[in-house]
Amino acid sequence: MTILQVALVFAGLAGITQSAWSQQTSTSQRGILGYLDSRTGAFRPLVQASAEGEQAKAATASPTTGKLVFVFSITIASTLATSETITCSGNASVIEIANGTALTIEEAATVMATRSGSKASCTVTIPYSWSLTFASTDTVGLQYTITAGSTAVVARLSLQSLPSIKIPASGSTTTQDISATI
Repeated sequence: MTILQVALVFAGLAGITQSAWSQQTSTSQRGILGYLDSRTGAFRPLVQASAEGEQAKAATASPTTGKLVFVFSITIASTLATSETITCSGNASVIEIANGTALTIEEAATVMATRSGSKASCTVTIPYSWSLTFASTDTVGLQYTITAGSTAVVARLSLQSLPSIKIPASGSTTTQDISATI
């Protein structure tokens, strides 16, 4: 290999390495840190707070306790055998953002309805105890489900969301009256 060939190979390698060195890798992120609330479709930005302050709040937060009561009045319009069981479920969910992390709390309960002709009724009670750092600004998403059918086959299902509510005062009972048709 001549000196000219060695110089050309060296120049080529220098060009390749220079090109690789000039590639920028950036760890900075653009945009606003937050989450998309699936219940409302709204984007909620995260509030940046010091980790020490968050830990102090969490350490001093008393549990928020109470009961959620779902009272169902059901009209049976579907063709269901009188032997078909009807069940009622209540669901509650809280999403709290603490220290940049989304904490999820899910509660659910199910009971069998009492049926009389084309009407059915049931009451679902969910006792809760939630350790919330931001109880004054958090909300509870509510849903209910009504299922009719035998143990092997579901003949009818109704699943609906209710409007979100503020976290109830500790020790309170919050009642949701539900009129539904299946």
